[in-house]
Amino acid sequence: MSLSCLMRRTAINLFDNHGHSLLRATISPALANNSLLQQKNGSSLSVSKTAVTRFSTSSVRLSAHGDHSKLWTVERVVSALLLPVVPAAFIAPNFGTESMLAILMVMHTHWGIEAIVIDYVRASIFGPVIPKIGVGLVYVFSVAVLAGLLNVICNDIGIVGSLKLLWSV
Repeated sequence: MSLSCLMRRTAINLFDNHGHSLLRATISPALANNSLLQQKNGSSLSVSKTAVTRFSTSSVRLSAHGDHSKLWTVERVVSALLLPVVPAAFIAPNFGTESMLAILMVMHTHWGIEAIVIDYVRASIFGPVIPKIGVGLVYVFSVAVLAGLLNVICNDIGIVGSLKLLWSV
């Protein structure tokens, strides 16, 4: 087998009974000639000579929301800011430090819960409506928690005061 033949790849697509793509993989030509890959127990496994650059078990989705690396950077900045803000809120409990603590905690928690909902409440399992309701509930939860924390900060003893009272029990 020549070097150019080894460099070529073969795409394998596995389809279910409804024609939906279940598996897409890139394999070497030696595996593509294997008769087990071409038909096995009547499954619709087709071998094509198209070059594929990725392995995927779901359909390819194009991002309509732009560059996600900026959001990743903002998430890391918020996580890093929580490290000095938490002790600062306990050392100097005032409106500024406690408000910063509340906002950063809610942002951090919102992105975490939103990621869980997006990962586990998928449209392929629950249909197109339930995932949207789930993400909407995450936003409602985040706004309600932030409003409650700001209410405790402005009209009560604050987050740190509440935690100190809870720890004194």
